[in-house]
Amino acid sequence: MTLIVQFEGDVRLRRIKLLSHEFKIASKVELFMGVLATEASQTQEALWQNCSFKRVGFLTLSTNEENDFNARELKKVKLDVSCCFMKFLLYTNHENRRNIFSQVGVVAIQFLGDLVSSFPPTVLGPLADGRSSTPKVGILEEMRPVCT
Repeated sequence: MTLIVQFEGDVRLRRIKLLSHEFKIASKVELFMGVLATEASQTQEALWQNCSFKRVGFLTLSTNEENDFNARELKKVKLDVSCCFMKFLLYTNHENRRNIFSQVGVVAIQFLGDLVSSFPPTVLGPLADGRSSTPKVGILEEMRPVCT
C-alpha cells in the first residue's frame, strides 16, 4: 500500500512520528521524499505525478505478539530533508490471528519541521480551493488515542 502526503509548499522535515495499528501491522515501511522541479513548482499544479521521489530510508515494525496485539507501536525517524511530498510504502502485514483479512494500518503520522516556502495558490491543485472530495487532514496535536 502506498500513502502520499502533500505539504503546502517546500518544507524542511526534522522528524517523522508514525503510529502503527495494534494488529494491522506492516512488516516494513519505506520512506521517500518528493521534490518538484523548480519550474514545475511555479507553473504546474503541485501533483505527486510531477515530482521525483528519492528513498530516504525504512523502518521495521514488531509483530506485537508479546503484547497480545493490544499496544500500538510508535516509531520516530530523525531526518533533515527538504521536500514537498512524502511517500510511505507499506509492505505486507505481520500475520496474526486478529488480522484475518491481511490488512495494514497506520493510526497517525506527525511531521515536525518548518515551512520553507509556500506554493502559489495557482499550483496547489484541487485541495487548495475545495474542488476535491478528498478530505484535508489537519495537524495532529497528540499521537495518543483518546480513552473513553
